[in-house]
Amino acid sequence: MQTRGRARKVSHLREMLIALENRVVNLEESVGNMKEMLELVEGRTDGFDSMEEQLKDFRDENLEDMMLAIKKEIEELNGELMIYKATLSNGMLSSRLKQPEKFNGARSARDVDFFWEMEQYFRAMGIEDDAIKVNTTSIYFTDVALLWWSCRSINEKHGGNVIETWEEF
Repeated sequence: MQTRGRARKVSHLREMLIALENRVVNLEESVGNMKEMLELVEGRTDGFDSMEEQLKDFRDENLEDMMLAIKKEIEELNGELMIYKATLSNGMLSSRLKQPEKFNGARSARDVDFFWEMEQYFRAMGIEDDAIKVNTTSIYFTDVALLWWSCRSINEKHGGNVIETWEEF
């Protein structure tokens, strides 16, 4: 009887050992699957990190471009403001002053006088700042001259030569 009881115990222990081994195998498979999932997640987070970095770079570049455009716009507006201030401060003189005619860029004797007329206009208005002179003169461009000025402005935005003085203009 004792051998039967012992045999049952051994049989029961074997069954428990087999069940335990099956559980260990299942756990090992689960750990393996979890490692694979963890690697996938880590790979995706690395991808997100690089995308985040690219987005930051893109944002910074665009902000810089926008800031440069805004600064240029502010400079142009300041130039116009100076013109308006000069106009208001000159009062009666400015109301009687003849506006320069439009300049189309043709090479005729009349158009050559355009720059001389602009000089006279600036002198009469009391405008001495080169940036204001350049910006004001560009307002009177038409046809070929306006096309030239538009191309120059685009060039400046992309790092081309900037016209800073009246003489360069």
